[in-house]
Amino acid sequence: MYAVDLEAMPWQDASVNTRSMPLHRKVVREGELLPGIGYTSRSLKFGAGADAFTTPRHHHEFAQIRYTLKGSQDFGQGFKLPEGWVSFFPTGAYYGPQRVDSAESFQIQWSPVWVTHQQTMDAIASLKERGGRFEKGIFSYEDEQGHTKRKDAVNAVWEAVYGQELVIPKPQYSTPIMINPAAFKWRAYLDGLSIRTLGRFSDEDLALTALRWESERSLELPLGRTQVLLCTEGSLSVDGTSYPRHAVVWSDWDESVEVTAPPGTEVIRFEFAELES
Repeated sequence: MYAVDLEAMPWQDASVNTRSMPLHRKVVREGELLPGIGYTSRSLKFGAGADAFTTPRHHHEFAQIRYTLKGSQDFGQGFKLPEGWVSFFPTGAYYGPQRVDSAESFQIQWSPVWVTHQQTMDAIASLKERGGRFEKGIFSYEDEQGHTKRKDAVNAVWEAVYGQELVIPKPQYSTPIMINPAAFKWRAYLDGLSIRTLGRFSDEDLALTALRWESERSLELPLGRTQVLLCTEGSLSVDGTSYPRHAVVWSDWDESVEVTAPPGTEVIRFEFAELES
């Protein structure tokens, strides 16, 4: 089990990043969603005005979940994620051009061929030492004939880490999926709990739900499936420790965790692939 209060974590200057844009970061957690499926979870704070975070249109070999804690995120072509909305970015799906101005987000990104935060920082340094340049989301370099080559910066880092050309899988969904939890109806779930079913996605059976405590009770997060709870209202208690709004609780695939909350507490629950799959 892992639990953290996002609001209490200090922001770190993350101006050295694949996008070469002003950014502050909280590295929430890294690990495995299942054996062989690596992930990184972060909270990000984006710049304002001239320092807003921008990227060209692009896609990735990894999948993503994003939740807007404050402000709004604009992913281009009408795909916007206001405060309190959650999204699923499928592997291979294009999005952008992106512009995020004065927002804060929570996200999880995962893949069987994952690049960790430290590997990313090491690859950026190595590519720069060899004369490469990171500018506004693009990595550019000179080839042996002196021609300038350009590619998406995140994908260039992946290739530097794995030493091979990146082949991005065909997307199972053609676009990111923006979800407004408040537009869904609450329905009876377990005794003392209500649920909003936000969606199930991909052949990994990623499940997104919202839960609300109607009375104080415990909720078991069972073995076999990594689950993440993001508290959006109220507070949670795990092993006798209370965590406030915007806390995050992990229950890894190899453990069972009990979470208790008072009436009125709400969470977004992310359920990742089951162990058998």
